[in-house]
Amino acid sequence: MIAPDPVVETARAFIDAIIWGEHSTIWSLFSPAGRDRVLAAGLRGGLDAVMAERIRLDTA
Repeated sequence: MIAPDPVVETARAFIDAIIWGEHSTIWSLFSPAGRDRVLAAGLRGGLDAVMAERIRLDTA
C-alpha cells in the first residue's frame, strides 16, 4: 500500500475548507509568510490595520 502524500492531503484539506467555507481551517493551513501576504492584500483592499493586527495575533 502506498502512503498518502502529505502535500496532496494538505491541498485536499485546503480545497475542502474553501468549498465548505471553513475560514479558520483555511487560515491554519497558511504558513506565517502566507498569512502576511494575505493580510497585506487585505490592507491594500481596505482592511482596517487594527483588525489586521488582531487577525495576525489570533485575537480577532
